Amino acid sequence: MPDTPNAGRAEVAECVRRSLHQILDVKGRKPAIPVPDSTVLIGAPDALLDSLGLVMFLAELERELQRRWGASVDLFGGAGLLDQDDGPETLRTLGDRILGLLNGERGAPAAPAGRDLE
Repeated sequence: MPDTPNAGRAEVAECVRRSLHQILDVKGRKPAIPVPDSTVLIGAPDALLDSLGLVMFLAELERELQRRWGASVDLFGGAGLLDQDDGPETLRTLGDRILGLLNGERGAPAAPAGRDLE
């Protein structure tokens, strides 16, 4: 994976939100603007995405991360989103996980839990 010194919290949050909005548009859904960091994506009854939406979102997010940083990030397995059993995944926890992956911190969040992405 290439060096990603500019992979910061705000940039990762923007990639996550852009990908999420694109998939929700395809599915004909309009989320609150801006989407709060505490929005549950999966893992709870009130989750924003269904299983198909989740797969579409992760695929689009991987493409977005590749375009932005030239980084190949696997969100479907390994240290990715679908391999975790940590409870509900929110925009904040997903952003932390991606930031850690981009900065080479496999499986570890890049910032203290509970802090906003921006």
